[in-house]
Amino acid sequence: MNEFLQQYEELRSNFYLISPEYLFFFYGVPVLIITALAVVGYRFYKRPVWTFGSNYPLLGPIRFWLMMIVVFALAVAALVRPAIAKNGLMPVAGPVEVIFMVDVSFSQFAQDWGPSHPSRLEIARREILNLFSSNLLKSGDKASLYIFANGSKRPMPLVDFNRHADKFIGRASSLLTPPKTIIEGEFYLGYSDIAVALEDVYQTLDSHEQQLSGSSNWRPTAKSNRLAVIFTDGDFELNSSVDSPEEQEKSAQFLKRITAALHDYRKRGIKFYAVVVGTRRGVQLTDILKKYKLNNDYSEKDQKDLAEKGLTRVYPENLRRLAVGTGGNPVSDVFLIDEFDVSAAGFLMSAISSHRSFKIEPVVQESNQELWPWFLMASLIFFGLGWLIK
Repeated sequence: MNEFLQQYEELRSNFYLISPEYLFFFYGVPVLIITALAVVGYRFYKRPVWTFGSNYPLLGPIRFWLMMIVVFALAVAALVRPAIAKNGLMPVAGPVEVIFMVDVSFSQFAQDWGPSHPSRLEIARREILNLFSSNLLKSGDKASLYIFANGSKRPMPLVDFNRHADKFIGRASSLLTPPKTIIEGEFYLGYSDIAVALEDVYQTLDSHEQQLSGSSNWRPTAKSNRLAVIFTDGDFELNSSVDSPEEQEKSAQFLKRITAALHDYRKRGIKFYAVVVGTRRGVQLTDILKKYKLNNDYSEKDQKDLAEKGLTRVYPENLRRLAVGTGGNPVSDVFLIDEFDVSAAGFLMSAISSHRSFKIEPVVQESNQELWPWFLMASLIFFGLGWLIK
């Protein structure tokens, strides 16, 4: 409240009129209002007796002329040319905190559109690098980068993006690409453990903020400028159909962890957005092995395991469930790239911009800021509205 009063006082002290000699035209506004009220009163007094089925509007055609009074007032306001001295007014966008999560499990290496086209992971890399290279993330914005499969890593912590843009671009370029060999036991060659990924994000975020606060009594708080953007095919089980009691218990615990993690996301104000890459028709997991050599790059056991798993395809419904779990919209907060030349740029811009706060602040200018064009534009809008309702 004090900040608002300070801005108001600064605005009032810098406000002036370039052509105050035309202020006398404002005397016409109360005259027109009194005349309009008199006409309305006369119409009300002289209207016919009400009968069944009759319709006698109180204003009728006079609605247009009432709107013209507003047009006249705004036109006079433009004529006196109000302006703000030295400082101007400008809408200022607040900073955002964006958490990028990228699925680098084996299914992400699938080339849904053929061997001559990029894989799912390479399309995710393309979208992220395009965003990093654009001006969408501005001064003061923070970002972090996580990669996950059956484990989770954080190549870039939550830091000022502009200061570390080169590092973000370098890490994304080197990490978001299919490996040269898949025989080693790196975590990203397994399945997608979405529970581990979700838990790692908010836990490392909590640890980071607690360190910044320097207080042992720190507690997580919700922030409206936070969002998490995940790039994945959604090819992970949220409801696995298992028969054995042990597997059923394991599945129940897995879903319990996801539910608890989404609850913690809501507590911290982290809203979930998803870019789903791949096709519904899918491809065989063993097709991914065609660019690798048996024994050199993968083992016979790898081939057998992938053959048992069979097909990999996109499951956007899994991401919709996660979006709903953080208070999001299952339709507008999930974007599907089902063609290799489709871009998620508009979706990402809308998601990030929706978490920015906007306020009007005075800014230093070389010249005075004139406000009369805004009043003139408003008068034209009201004239148009009056013409529509006459």
